[in-house]
Amino acid sequence: MYEEWSFLQRLGHNIGIFGVGSKISLIERYLEDFQRESPKLIINGFSPIFTLDKAFNGIFDNMSDFLKVEFSPRKSTMEKIRILEKKLGDSKIFPYNYLFIVVHKIDVKAM
Repeated sequence: MYEEWSFLQRLGHNIGIFGVGSKISLIERYLEDFQRESPKLIINGFSPIFTLDKAFNGIFDNMSDFLKVEFSPRKSTMEKIRILEKKLGDSKIFPYNYLFIVVHKIDVKAM
């Protein structure tokens, strides 16, 4: 299963896991066993007011010096994703192939 997840992610796909019971330990095992060297950002978005847009605002607030980017929270979520992709694709700024963003979200409305 983990090999398939790694393969899909190398192709640029996301992984969505759902069903009854917590998936946190399953995901943590995958990250520890198969993505040990890759940088990870784990977001516990259990609050009903959590949105992906707020998560990206937090990423930019905390990484703006590292990413060397001027940030405006008024940008759309897609604009923020494009900026992040561009900056993380620059090997001088970010020397890794991937940044794993894991969002744990449960029992709240869709993002």
